[in-house]
Amino acid sequence: SLLVEKAKAAGLGIVALTDHDCIQGIPEAMEAGERLGIRVIPGLELDTEFHTELHMLGLGVDPQHPALQEFAARNAQRRQARNEAILNQLAAAGVDLFLIETTMTVPEARAAVLACKSVSDKPVWVTFTCDENGRTLSGSDVLAALIILQGMGAAAFGLNCSSGPEGMLEQIRRLTPYAAVPLIAKPNAGLPERVDGGVVYHCPPEEFAAYARAFAAAGVRIFGGCCGTTPAHIAALREALAEIDFAAFPAVGHDPDVIPCASEKEARFITPDVDVGETIACTSDLMEDILEAEEEAPQGALKIAILEEDDLDIFAENQYAVKDALCLFSDVPELLEKALRLYQGRAFWDGTGDLDEAFLEEMRVRYGLVLL
Repeated sequence: SLLVEKAKAAGLGIVALTDHDCIQGIPEAMEAGERLGIRVIPGLELDTEFHTELHMLGLGVDPQHPALQEFAARNAQRRQARNEAILNQLAAAGVDLFLIETTMTVPEARAAVLACKSVSDKPVWVTFTCDENGRTLSGSDVLAALIILQGMGAAAFGLNCSSGPEGMLEQIRRLTPYAAVPLIAKPNAGLPERVDGGVVYHCPPEEFAAYARAFAAAGVRIFGGCCGTTPAHIAALREALAEIDFAAFPAVGHDPDVIPCASEKEARFITPDVDVGETIACTSDLMEDILEAEEEAPQGALKIAILEEDDLDIFAENQYAVKDALCLFSDVPELLEKALRLYQGRAFWDGTGDLDEAFLEEMRVRYGLVLL
């Protein structure tokens, strides 16, 4: 029923819920909807491994969070197949967008975006949660996550949960210069504190809404609240947003000679004439070769060749060592695509090789491959 009350405060007319057992109180939500004049639609039966909430305009997906990154990436294809089965049902039900939220790992987000785009052309929004340093629980910089996910076609990117609006604003401002899509901000009502056995949030609606203008100036165009926020927070936020002239904010300029790339954990920036050094082959020494190249080469980029099927297994096992910008090379289209699916960052293509331009463009759209 709280979700229904928030929808009312935001001025929405429809809320759709799933019958999944992580969503409690559907009868109460139906009753609240009738009382408040909100149409409440019971949703679909979904895979019990997937925490979902179909609400307001689309689907909110709270992904699983494996503790080990290698496990997460190795299981990306299995997760994507499972996700596709779920998302097919939701696409058929007529959702307007997909929201992948409270994300803590890049492999989970990539798998979810690929799954959404395989079943629908509806927009996909992605939000991560991070600490005060902009790092997720798995250690990824949210700036790296932005670069990766917007490259893969996410229509909006941002942060949710995490902390209160003050802490989130600092991290949003880090994203602003590199965001090519609208930013999302859904902070908590401050950090939670246990008081008398309960959880208390110390950011009242007026203080919460007072950050709206600063978020807007930083490029946020999709606003909301997460843990601890109430209908009063959302109503205050909506009132504050009504006073903002978004057209008055200057557009953020982007230097065309600064090209964002990323490993799974780190953001990296290259120029069109970047030197990739000696090409690294996928041998049993790949880990050592990656570490040596990154230590000795000052250019901040390295190049790995995928020349045969066995190279993919070696690359998959050692890609986590990559911190700098990665140039992937293959003269076989199928191998390059498989490598791009395995790599959890945003790679680039340096123009060497003789692959079809239409194929490379497809890799750019699907996996965010940067074409120099």
